[in-house]
Amino acid sequence: MAQQISKLDVIDEFKQLGLIDKDKVSDFDKGFLLAVYSAKLAGNFDCEKIVNKAKNGFKKNENSEQEICSIHELLTEMKKNSLEGNEKLGVCRSFENSESRLQQNCERFISKRQEYEAFLAILSSDETLKATARRLGVENADAVKKVLLDKKDKLEEKFYSLKATTFSEAIDHLVWLSARVEHADEEKILTNVC
Repeated sequence: MAQQISKLDVIDEFKQLGLIDKDKVSDFDKGFLLAVYSAKLAGNFDCEKIVNKAKNGFKKNENSEQEICSIHELLTEMKKNSLEGNEKLGVCRSFENSESRLQQNCERFISKRQEYEAFLAILSSDETLKATARRLGVENADAVKKVLLDKKDKLEEKFYSLKATTFSEAIDHLVWLSARVEHADEEKILTNVC
C-alpha cells in the first residue's frame, strides 16, 4: 500500500488493492465506490441498500472521483479526531491486523470477481454457452442457459454484497491510514518548527 493517501490517490489505492480495474475505472465502479463512501459518511452503511442501488445501476456522475476524494478527506478528519493524535500500542496492532485482514479479503474478492466474470462471459456468447453445454455433456445449450439465467440474480446479489463489504472495509482501512499519515506529517511539522 502507498505510504501517503492524497486527494488524487484514493482511486489508485483501490486499483492497487485489485478492487477496481487498473486500466480504466468504469462508471459503475465509481458509482459503487461513491455509494459506499456516502453511506459511510452518513453513518448508515447498509449492504442491502447498496446492493439494490447496484442492481438498478448508478447514474453517470462526472464529479464522482472528486466527491469520493472529498468524502475521504472528511472521514479522515473524523478519524483523526477520534484518535486524538494518539495511537497506543494496541491500536497500532489493531491497524496492522486490519491491513492483513483487508489483504486476505481483497484476494477473496478478486477470486470471486473472476468467477462472476467467467459466469457472465458464458452467458454473453452463444459460442461459449454451447461449449459449456458440451463440457457438461448436455446437448441442449438453451437448457443450460435457462439454468444459468435462473442463478444469475442470486449470484449477482452475492457478488455485489461481497463487493460492498470489501469496499467498506477498504475505506475504513484507507481512512485510518490517511489519518495516521496526516498525524505523522503534522508531528514532523511541529518538530521542525519547534
